[in-house]
Amino acid sequence: SSLSIPSSAGGGAVEVTVNGRHEAVSIKMAPEIIDPEEPEMLEDLIIAAFNESVRKANDAMEQGMDGIDKLA
Repeated sequence: SSLSIPSSAGGGAVEVTVNGRHEAVSIKMAPEIIDPEEPEMLEDLIIAAFNESVRKANDAMEQGMDGIDKLA
């Protein structure tokens, strides 16, 4: 089975999903947060969401497949 762990940052403005190999498989962004004047804000939100997804994936791997349901 394929492990897929989504996490968001910025109140859901950015969502990153990683797989069990800690690879990003999906990044979604709300259009209103894309500000050409402040790319650093968007970069920070992507990093935060990615790191949270990796943390959740690590937790799920440690807990086994039963832990995945608790993360959803």
